[in-house]
Amino acid sequence: MNKNKKSALLLGIFGVGLVSSSLVSANKETKYSEKSSFVRNFKDLKNTEEYDYDENTNYSEEKGTSENKGGLIENVKSFFSSSVFVKAASATAVAATTGGLSYYVLNTMDKKAKRDDILYKRRVDIKGYNSMINDISKLNKFLATEPACVTIEYKPTVVVGDLHFNNDVASFINSYFGEKKENLKAKVEQGYNLVFLGDIVDRGFQAKNGGDYNETNPEIKKSNAKWRLKTLGIIMDLKNKYPDKVTILSGNHENGGCGSSNFKEELKTVYGEKEGEEIFKAANDMFKNLPKCAVLKQKDNNGRNINTFLVHGSVPKTRGIDNIVEEMSKLDNKEKYSLRDFDPNYYFNFKHKDKIPKCDVYTMLWNDYVGEEKTKYNTARAGGYEDDLYLIIGKEDLKKFKDANNIQRVISAHDHSIGGYKDVNGDGTYIKVVSTPWHTKDINYPGYILDVDKHGNINKVEVAENS
Repeated sequence: MNKNKKSALLLGIFGVGLVSSSLVSANKETKYSEKSSFVRNFKDLKNTEEYDYDENTNYSEEKGTSENKGGLIENVKSFFSSSVFVKAASATAVAATTGGLSYYVLNTMDKKAKRDDILYKRRVDIKGYNSMINDISKLNKFLATEPACVTIEYKPTVVVGDLHFNNDVASFINSYFGEKKENLKAKVEQGYNLVFLGDIVDRGFQAKNGGDYNETNPEIKKSNAKWRLKTLGIIMDLKNKYPDKVTILSGNHENGGCGSSNFKEELKTVYGEKEGEEIFKAANDMFKNLPKCAVLKQKDNNGRNINTFLVHGSVPKTRGIDNIVEEMSKLDNKEKYSLRDFDPNYYFNFKHKDKIPKCDVYTMLWNDYVGEEKTKYNTARAGGYEDDLYLIIGKEDLKKFKDANNIQRVISAHDHSIGGYKDVNGDGTYIKVVSTPWHTKDINYPGYILDVDKHGNINKVEVAENS
């Protein structure tokens, strides 16, 4: 509570104190007698020094009766008509009203100041409805030409983990990749590529604010939604500006219904029901066209190959083919498009009929790797069930995948328990990265991006938030 509000509250308390003091003063003026204050059995008190029995008073044995003309009723009347009471009551009313009114006004001003502060911090300019639709359409054309597994050859690369609608992080990445630093060329001008590992949408400022989606103030709600949506605008602009240098992979939140679907509510809050629904459908269609994984091909300082598998979740436990990375890279557009609509409830019906088992592609977005020997069910992600689509990959299956696909290293995201960055095996062969510092209001770790030079050396860079 600030000093002004405290002062107003103290003024109100002073008024209450003034009432108490006035009652004491008024009580003395009326000379109100203890012996008529309440009815008691005076037979035992008649001869005591403390209570003198008054022969003029008819004390009744029955509780609650007294016939003393100068007793309780008259004294109460006298008390309320006394000048002391009137003065004290008037002063108290003024003090209490002034204090209460001051507190109310200051409290209202404080709430408005907090609202204005949020609106100021979250002020962003976002694309209008037509611009958003046009940019999504333009991006979709680029995605249609990309394979399901993108190959990046011998390029230094910035790798970005989960963003979850964190506009501060997106702005940092935009600056890190596209702006000159200390008279050096921007990363993009130095020949860098940029890869997003998915989970662009959902959560965002909700996590940081701890309940932001329950915000009732329409101005703040819309401002926060705009702040989150700016993230998508930044990423689309980067891809549309540098289509051959920027790769956006699908995360589990860009698959199907866009995860927890906060994305749809954000769009409706900013653009309205109809327009928001239309943008959501267009964006969701675009998300389904995102590549599922990428391979970064490099050579170390000694000329040895370092092929890094980039994916949101983890490697699949392949059910149909072992060299899935090579086969995914060969898919034509029609075959790639068939990977879009995967229903996890019916995958057993068609997994063996497809050139690339859809279930294997799906699990890339959901699986985890924590360094255990054997693959096991990830019941935490499967709602408590044992489901083949949600696995914690073991070292044996990881080695099998790497050998079959000529992979030396894996970089993935998806796991917020790592604290932003983790070398899982301790030897650089499996790296996890998360770029947003906030996942929920109770999970706040540093966020990192990875700056991978042309020889495959990794420099982790902590994300600097703007708020």
